[in-house]
Parts: sequence; structure tokens; C-alpha cells
Amino acid sequence: MVVKSEMGTISMDSFPSDYRDVDGVLVPFVNKQVVMGVQELVITAETVEWDVEIPEGLFDLPEEIKALVK
Repeated sequence: MVVKSEMGTISMDSFPSDYRDVDGVLVPFVNKQVVMGVQELVITAETVEWDVEIPEGLFDLPEEIKALVK
């Protein structure tokens, strides 16, 4: 894919792997991303669950980050 950013247009390739069956759905537990053909990022999931309760505030920014946003 091509991503537009402040640095201009950047190419990014994504390579999902390690597919596992989760309640009848094949899900890639590993995703390798290569940015501009050089920088590599590997994201690995330990578990995948559907329809779980997400605690209130789980994704709230920490106070020190909130201060930087202002």
C-alpha cells in the first residue's frame, strides 16, 4: 500500500502469517510490515477474542500525555 504522510508518500508492504482458527475465523497472529523497503515492524498477537467487555477508560491518554496535547 501507499501511505500519505507529512514526509510525503511512503510505501508499506504487509505480510500476515501464522493463521489460526478463532471460533471458525482464520486470523493472522503475526503481521510483518516493511516500510519503504527498509524498516521492518513485526506485530505478534498472543490471543484473539470476540465480543469482550472493554473496561471504561482503557484507551484514555495518561495525564502527562494529555498535558502535551493541550
